[in-house]
Amino acid sequence: MDLFDNYLSENYFNFILKEIGSPFFPWYRSTVLVPEDFLGNPLDNIQFCHPIFDNPPQGPFIKTKTCDLFEDLFKMLGVKELLSVKLNLNPRQTKIIEHGYHIDLNWDRKDDSNAKTSIFYLNTNNGYTKFKTSGKKIQSVSNRLVTFNTNMMHTGTTSNNVDARLVLNINYFI
Repeated sequence: MDLFDNYLSENYFNFILKEIGSPFFPWYRSTVLVPEDFLGNPLDNIQFCHPIFDNPPQGPFIKTKTCDLFEDLFKMLGVKELLSVKLNLNPRQTKIIEHGYHIDLNWDRKDDSNAKTSIFYLNTNNGYTKFKTSGKKIQSVSNRLVTFNTNMMHTGTTSNNVDARLVLNINYFI
């Protein structure tokens, strides 16, 4: 697992925040996890997503033009092939809720040793990402990036000290 603070330049990071913070930026209601993986009350299994890119086994499908916004980030990560990219917005909850351990991809290519997951934190809050095997928690700090093997079980959380927890989730081959 690799952890980087202040991963992007201040200008690039602020440009991303301005784009996704626009009142016209589209967010779509979805579940956090499939119901059988979600740990808590099913009523809390809600988040807003902005799907950016998906590369299912039947072929690549870019969902939005937002992919262009992150091209420089993908280059910095050494991405050879994108698998999936999405923005997640978890609304504030009164208490921090761990969603449930999972891996992001549910198809055969996920076990490749060159498959990586990166979580890029877009705002600072008291939410975190927790890894099942080690129990290690990565706190949500703006402009922080954590990268790990795609087959590592992890969980995200809500937060309760800001209006929403924002992360960019990237799965790819290096």
